[in-house]
Amino acid sequence: MTYIQLAVVSLLVLLGAWFLGEQFIIRPIRTMTRMANRFGHGDLSARVTGTRLPAEFNPLATAFDLMAT
Repeated sequence: MTYIQLAVVSLLVLLGAWFLGEQFIIRPIRTMTRMANRFGHGDLSARVTGTRLPAEFNPLATAFDLMAT
């Protein structure tokens, strides 16, 4: 494999990792952060569980919803 091919493969792997990280980690954290901010400003009608989140975030989303009730 030449250096150019290795560089292209490395770039594709990094772009894939960035995209997956954005979809499965960063976006759910941003969603929950927005909801927590709304809770903090007194909007107790905001709910996190209505959004699509990875299963790993469901316990935290449920905890946010319980705090609002």
